[in-house]
Amino acid sequence: MMRQMVVVVGWTLLSAGCGTDEPSAEATGSSTAGDSTNMSTSASTGTMPDSTTGTPPPPVTSGGLDSSGDTEASTSGPAGCALGTPAPEAMFEQVLRHDGLDRELLVYVPPGYDHRAPMPVVLAFHGYTNTPAQQEDWSMLSQTAADEGFVLVYPRGTGALPGWNAGDCCLGTGSRVDDVGFTAAILDWLESELCIDTQRVFATGFSNGGFLSHRLACELSDRIAAIAPVAGVMGIDDCAPARPMPVLHMHGTSDFVVPYIGSIGLGFESVADTIAGWVDRNGCQGDPVSSYARGDASCERYERCDAGVEVELCTIEGGGHTWPGGANIPGAGVTSQDLSANERMWAFFMAHPLP
Repeated sequence: MMRQMVVVVGWTLLSAGCGTDEPSAEATGSSTAGDSTNMSTSASTGTMPDSTTGTPPPPVTSGGLDSSGDTEASTSGPAGCALGTPAPEAMFEQVLRHDGLDRELLVYVPPGYDHRAPMPVVLAFHGYTNTPAQQEDWSMLSQTAADEGFVLVYPRGTGALPGWNAGDCCLGTGSRVDDVGFTAAILDWLESELCIDTQRVFATGFSNGGFLSHRLACELSDRIAAIAPVAGVMGIDDCAPARPMPVLHMHGTSDFVVPYIGSIGLGFESVADTIAGWVDRNGCQGDPVSSYARGDASCERYERCDAGVEVELCTIEGGGHTWPGGANIPGAGVTSQDLSANERMWAFFMAHPLP
């Protein structure tokens, strides 16, 4: 993917290789309390506006990327569709001011972006103590976004050891930080700056980010069409989505950080209980059917659910605290290559837009 360095107001385009292979505390199973200090504002070239009043970036014309071509704007859809400013293929940093904190994002706009054609969005939340760059490296989702054509956002959690307010997971992630509101602010910003398909906004996440994906399905079901958490279970007691919610959950049976069978000591419920909760909320009937089987990976899907939604569980036998089909995470156990989490979730997402 082409990445060039161009700085405009609120945007910083990044060069390739922004991740790291260093193991994190989460990947190695240890836990250290973080704090709720503000994030770095290196992506800003001045005082950033509040997330609800962001200023659209100017056209990017440096490096041979000229946006002055056809500026016929879409007459419908989000405000970003009317800007007439095609974005380059790029990974860029963005800082949003939300609830008194400067919050960071990595945003990937794939080739083929067209301001006249609303594009789907996937929000990808990293694990506790991890970073957006690590989430990109380990999941390899940016390549999937380039291949399939969707805008990809890697938000950053709060604290010196970044994490999310996702309920039971994890210590030190700032229980009073409004990460559901922050997610809504991200979507507001995307709608104002890019031409996105608001009926096809999806969430995934790894570990603590997977916990947050479940929470978003409960509390932001009017804007999130479907979720696909990896290695993160339900972490809140009260979940009452406004509509039936499509859920694809992927988890390894040898995950020692978020155990498949749950953990009384950590306060994590089991994968089985998480799936049972969604089956109940979605009014699913009957037994699940086998939907995938290859090597160490198998999936079962509940298909007879309210409003045509589905609940699917993909289990990696012997799989560790890892992203199926992704890069190896040092010290985290086996990474299955018998299932591509990215391919599986993208097919699931495309089958389940907002009604």
